[in-house]
Amino acid sequence: MRIAERPRLAFGFVLAYLAAWVALRFLLLAFPIAFGLAAIGAICLLYLVFVFFVRSRAPWNDRRLLWCFLLVAAVSRLILFDVPPETLSDDVYRYVWDGKVQLRGINPYRFAPDAEELIPLREPFHAKINHPSHQTIYPPVAQILFAIAYLLAGSNLVGLRLIYLILDLLAAWWIVQIIGEGRDSGFDPRSTSQKTFAVDGVGACSQPGPPPTARSDEGSRCGISPGGIWERVGACRGALFIYLLSPLVVIETYVGMHVDVAGMAFLVGAYRQVGSRAPYRALALLVAAVLVKYIAVAAAPVLILLLVRSRRGAGAGALVPDLLRWGAWSLGVAAVLFVPYVSAGPAMFQSLVDYSLHWDFNGPIHWILVSLSGSLAPIARAIVFLGLLGYILSSRVGPAVRIGWAVMALVLTGPAVFPWYLVTLAPFLALDVTLGGLAMTTLPFLSYLVLIDFQASGVWRESPWVRFVEYLPVMACLAMDVWRRRCIGERS
Repeated sequence: MRIAERPRLAFGFVLAYLAAWVALRFLLLAFPIAFGLAAIGAICLLYLVFVFFVRSRAPWNDRRLLWCFLLVAAVSRLILFDVPPETLSDDVYRYVWDGKVQLRGINPYRFAPDAEELIPLREPFHAKINHPSHQTIYPPVAQILFAIAYLLAGSNLVGLRLIYLILDLLAAWWIVQIIGEGRDSGFDPRSTSQKTFAVDGVGACSQPGPPPTARSDEGSRCGISPGGIWERVGACRGALFIYLLSPLVVIETYVGMHVDVAGMAFLVGAYRQVGSRAPYRALALLVAAVLVKYIAVAAAPVLILLLVRSRRGAGAGALVPDLLRWGAWSLGVAAVLFVPYVSAGPAMFQSLVDYSLHWDFNGPIHWILVSLSGSLAPIARAIVFLGLLGYILSSRVGPAVRIGWAVMALVLTGPAVFPWYLVTLAPFLALDVTLGGLAMTTLPFLSYLVLIDFQASGVWRESPWVRFVEYLPVMACLAMDVWRRRCIGERS
């Protein structure tokens, strides 16, 4: 493509993507869900066009283009503020209820929403709470956010939306900082995600031209050229916009209104602090991420391994005392966060146990294991996950990829896979693009096809073919990622 045509391509994409988001809002508000899902599919296709085609050709040194992409990111979020969340999910009404009962001095783990003791607290939205006969499943940090949101705006959802927006921007800021530091081989001397993807041309921070030849070549790192935020964003071919334009982040945060954006923000913050060799801040943020959604626990072994390696690189002394201090600190932070809710006793985890043992939706590996092992499926899932985690920890890939793979392993081996569970992947995908990560952050929207019949007839019925269409490309992309990185590792 001629250089003169590149700005036209980029600005043309901006207009098309903006129009797609405007169309999505209109379709979700005025038409049956099938039309909205078609628009989501179109947005996902445009997003893939951006990642694979537009991003590598856009003139990122043009600040007008950067402003245009920032405008699209902002509009795609703000334009969805008035779309009813129950269009895709009714989880948010449980959030509002949990926040309300806390501000009335009641432990949300103690009573289910249908409990007679809570009848005086009911509002019209109570009828929209899902599974009202079960106590809440959400961990303490999520509960704190729910309480803050209700304190700010009552049952009006604007409180949660504002909290989500702040956390969303915080995650973006941490991504910019990581990019600006040239984060790569400082974590893993055996494998640098930046060098790896400079070879194959897919990675978020790959630079044009030949790959860097030495780790000490500071000028070859992403985003460290003098200047401000614009240079940081542009130097890595707009890697930040892989996150900011992600349909998964925008739709699940601002339409579905899921709290996963908080866990994602805390987790990428923990990754940022690991790179800054601030282990106690990193561990506090990791605990916060886990206590928003337990999915983040999958990343804990990866981050702890990175802490150990960064400590070793700093020439520290004996490892065991530091591990004990880190463990005590993490347990202390968790204890402080659990203290307000411990009066509920074992009931704090009852819904989580019920979910793990009895829930089943869109889970590819769980589906197979139930067919093969019946009631032993939970044990089989744990064995499969631990095996995958062992492979991930020993693999020669960059840290962002390891975190993404670990989260995917936990989600894919779980009993249910909802699209918002994958929001945690988005910032790490921006730092190091993988085909599997792209597949896992776009294809799970297919699971929403179940809503077409559900909203028309009230019958929740999965179609088996959806899992095949959704997960066969995911597995193929993950296999390609493993094969390509192994080949690159052998060449290097």
